[in-house]
Amino acid sequence: MGYYYALNGETLGPLPVEDLVKVIDANTFVWNENGSIKDWISARDVQEIASKLIDSKKFTPPPPPQQRSSLSTGQATLCIYRPFKFIGGGGELRLYTEDYELCRIGSNKAKTIHIDKEGPIRITIVTPQFGGSDIKSNPQLINFKFGETYYLKVDGMTSLYLMEPTIGKAEFNKYKLQ
Repeated sequence: MGYYYALNGETLGPLPVEDLVKVIDANTFVWNENGSIKDWISARDVQEIASKLIDSKKFTPPPPPQQRSSLSTGQATLCIYRPFKFIGGGGELRLYTEDYELCRIGSNKAKTIHIDKEGPIRITIVTPQFGGSDIKSNPQLINFKFGETYYLKVDGMTSLYLMEPTIGKAEFNKYKLQ
């Protein structure tokens, strides 16, 4: 059976499959006149041709779909934890970015947050005070990259520390997720 193929706007052929695979690639459009292929179709979609292209190394099948984790879908992961330090320090602290309240975290707790923005973000602790004059910590600047995990330790009422990942992960896993 002979196949016609399209090249530079021209119809060429017919050629037997053995000769056809020498002059086309998987993206070339083909058809045959015996009626099994009624319209132009990509050579990769014709089993008889595709199998010969694989044999001739002119066809590289696409890579298999990979399972994507939340880390590779345009997010960074921020793991925040707050060790228990002293009596009276168990109230929730509020963590803010420049734009919004990121979370609230209690003493001896941990929390995981997905960040949908790459680049530098400043995070600040706000400690509520009676009388309305809240205390703000010095900001911790984190340069977020999608697919990365960051560990942020809340120490006391006003200190934030970006931890080295292996240490941060070990410490984070000691606390109960909120």
